Amino acid sequence: MEIFREALEACKLSDVKTQGPRFTWSNNRLDEGFNEKRLDRAMASPRWHQRFSSSIVSVLPTIKSDHCPLHLVPTSSSSLDFGPNYSSRRNSLFKWESAWHSFEGCSDTIKEAWRRTNDAFITLIPKIKQPKKVTDYRPISLFNVIYKIVSKVIANKLKRILTVIISPNQSAFVSGRMITDNVLAAYETLHTMNSRMHGRSGFMVL
Repeated sequence: MEIFREALEACKLSDVKTQGPRFTWSNNRLDEGFNEKRLDRAMASPRWHQRFSSSIVSVLPTIKSDHCPLHLVPTSSSSLDFGPNYSSRRNSLFKWESAWHSFEGCSDTIKEAWRRTNDAFITLIPKIKQPKKVTDYRPISLFNVIYKIVSKVIANKLKRILTVIISPNQSAFVSGRMITDNVLAAYETLHTMNSRMHGRSGFMVL
């Protein structure tokens, strides 16, 4: 520990501003032996502090580990100019964090946004040139663009694993399979059984 402190002093590292729970580790005990400390922290050099003076480290709730994860997003100071091509955040894929469920109102916000995504307008399209009855119209649903994008992405993802998770006996709604496959298999089975009606060994249908 003494060597580690000397390294911190030699590199002139200091803590980055942190928000959230004070302690980042606990032994998860429920009796009198419960203990918690701040073992995890983010440290940076003076040059880094000057360049990202507005950065804040967030202490997130622990899920499975006994340590709390730290989330740091480098934010440059508005008074410093690093050029037009500088970006303080990297482009990354969206990932759902299980810890978000612990925040009050998160689930309700997601449900409300999903309902809005599923909203649709129902309109009637005439089947003939001069419609006079309700049956002369064909109802269709007009979904918004977000719903179409989400449903298309989900469908493309499921295509890769449908043949693995769905039984080979299921012949419909799977790419490369036809609903008539089972009919042909049943016909061939009955034909084979009918042709083997004679002899000591035979077949029986239930």
